[in-house]
Amino acid sequence: MRLVILGLDAVLIYYPRHLSAAVAFTEGQPGGDFVVYDGRRYTVCDATCQYGPIGYSGKFDNSQAILIPLSR
Repeated sequence: MRLVILGLDAVLIYYPRHLSAAVAFTEGQPGGDFVVYDGRRYTVCDATCQYGPIGYSGKFDNSQAILIPLSR
């Protein structure tokens, strides 16, 4: 699945007892937490973290994450 409006690829990030998303930005790289999938950098975008900036994954440990690619 692509973020249609922006034309960006995304993956889901499954943590134990939590699900988040990450986006592969094509221009500029926001700072913060990210995961690498298939050689591309995906910046964490967790909508459940109130007032959290792009790239903030809170208390979740990306080393325990399972990445789920969204179909294009």
